[in-house]
Amino acid sequence: MRAVSFLLLMLVLACPPTPGRAAGGIDRDSVRFAQLATTEGPSGDMGADIRDGLLAAFDEVNRAGGVRGRKLLLDTFDDHYEPGRAIVLARDVAEGDTHAAFIGQVGTATLKAVLPVANRSGMPMIAPFTGADFARAETAGRVLNLRPSYDQETEAAVAELVDRIGLKRIAVFYQDDYFGAAGRDGVIRALARRDLEMVAEGRYTRNTVAVKVAALMLADAAPDAVILVASAGPAARMMGIARELGLETRYLALSTVDPATLAAEAGADAAGTLFSEAVPSPFDTDLPVASDYRAALKAALPEATPGFGSFEGYLSGRLAIEALREAGAEPTRDKLAEALDRLGDIDLGGLVLRFGPGDRQGLDAVGIYRLTGDGTLVPAGTAPSGT
Repeated sequence: MRAVSFLLLMLVLACPPTPGRAAGGIDRDSVRFAQLATTEGPSGDMGADIRDGLLAAFDEVNRAGGVRGRKLLLDTFDDHYEPGRAIVLARDVAEGDTHAAFIGQVGTATLKAVLPVANRSGMPMIAPFTGADFARAETAGRVLNLRPSYDQETEAAVAELVDRIGLKRIAVFYQDDYFGAAGRDGVIRALARRDLEMVAEGRYTRNTVAVKVAALMLADAAPDAVILVASAGPAARMMGIARELGLETRYLALSTVDPATLAAEAGADAAGTLFSEAVPSPFDTDLPVASDYRAALKAALPEATPGFGSFEGYLSGRLAIEALREAGAEPTRDKLAEALDRLGDIDLGGLVLRFGPGDRQGLDAVGIYRLTGDGTLVPAGTAPSGT
């Protein structure tokens, strides 16, 4: 799934905040949110998908008159997936005082860098795309999470490989930063609970596809399975090199790996790959909010392809909408933050987000899926077909 033309919706402006906008991002006609995420390069697919889902949710509510008459607007700022640039952009947003909150931020290392800026400004951080523990700690400030933690996701991954399939020799391919370390450590802990140890690891530098050394290390260990704590581009490159080196193994990718991108870039190497996903299937015909999402995405961005990433963005947008409604008829940034603090159970249409005292994470369930030969995802327990 790739970024689509911004001309479809005049909501995303890749430019610094400009004078003349409402102080605090809220006026009587609109509420403006800021997204920090890369939408290009080896890791850009997920940022673009989250953005598209947010736009779909905002467009849906705007077509219905907005929230108490206010339109929801989104500005996306490309941080190039680099902490230093992310800090500069976050400061520009905070000092510009023209956005109510950050939303849909993508990247663990970049979130680690910008969170102090957000907290000093008093701006809430809604649904960042990370499962890192620091974003769930009491010291995180005004962060409200949608997705399960990396510990929950890696536990589900190891349970699938070890408990259900019966594999023992597990390796990890990971990005060499806060994100990759969080995922790797989660795997190590999940294996330790089963009296197992990680047999090998291969790492790569963020924003690169320099993965040959990692592939060599993994191929040399000949693991039963490799857990991918990565982005889709580097993962696809590593899988191809590992195959050329003679490695025959199973792969399980965390939700940070976009299935469509992996299928497109890895080709036949991707068939049979397992995926842990932090939100329900966007193609579930029995889930009303999934149907709402598909209709909203088609209406807002007709060229966009539905998928897990944009569904997560859509759910994040719906979460922000519910908080804004809770903030009352005369919302301010502080009232929005207070509304986020007191959210309880939110039924988005068959999917209930559960928040409460000390619990600032709406979802806990992790699903496991398998990529078929035709590039679609099916529940992992489904009988193989076309793989």
